Amino acid sequence: MRATVGIRAGAWLVIGGCIVGACAAPSMVRIAAGPFRMGCDLDRRCGTTEGASPGHDVTLSAFEIDRTEVTRAAYAGCVAAGACAAPGCDGAPEQPVSCVSWRDAREFCTWRHARLPTEAEWERAARGPGEGRPFPWGNAAPSCARANYLGCTGGPRPVGQTPAGSTPDGIADLAGNVSEWVADWFSGDAYRASASDPQGPATGELRGVRGGAYDDPAGDADNPLHVAARDAAPPDRRLPTRGFRCARSVGVKTP
Repeated sequence: MRATVGIRAGAWLVIGGCIVGACAAPSMVRIAAGPFRMGCDLDRRCGTTEGASPGHDVTLSAFEIDRTEVTRAAYAGCVAAGACAAPGCDGAPEQPVSCVSWRDAREFCTWRHARLPTEAEWERAARGPGEGRPFPWGNAAPSCARANYLGCTGGPRPVGQTPAGSTPDGIADLAGNVSEWVADWFSGDAYRASASDPQGPATGELRGVRGGAYDDPAGDADNPLHVAARDAAPPDRRLPTRGFRCARSVGVKTP
């Protein structure tokens, strides 16, 4: 039997890596290997997003991705273990952690024996199986019942509170709430050719960001909630509107 140790992390009691009453085991969704169409072709709702065109075929190996964004409760366990830096802002335990840098996100996922998803994996998870869709839930326009964006709450919701906006695979909050770091360096011309398991450029100045946030509009043009919409930021930047989720390769041990 593993011993448990109580640790105070701010105002939260952490036992065995979990905040008492708020930390559940991470749930991941498996995405089968196969091809999908990544980026924008003629979809006007993301056609002006920088670097989202042209649409191109991508083939991915099987992977797993978190069903929800990483919560403050889960992240606090990593801080208590001495493996993660404290986030730069506070919030409720069940809200997505934010005010974390790209490196903070990577360190948490590594602590969990996982990693950040690649940009291609993130988009495949958001598009769902089959022909893909403009939004994680399908073709219908965004609403506050499906996503948390400008005009809905004014701040982050607890994760998983908009089930109507989940993908057919049951992955929540891929549009709105907080935007999410992905593994890749950002390049505006990364979509020029089809690829298998693309990892992005070898170097760069900005890291990829996906998903839109609670302060983003949901208009038809350059829609940040669209599954193909791309963003980027310096990897050391911490914003209250940005969090992350983790992924894991299937059949490959993550250190």
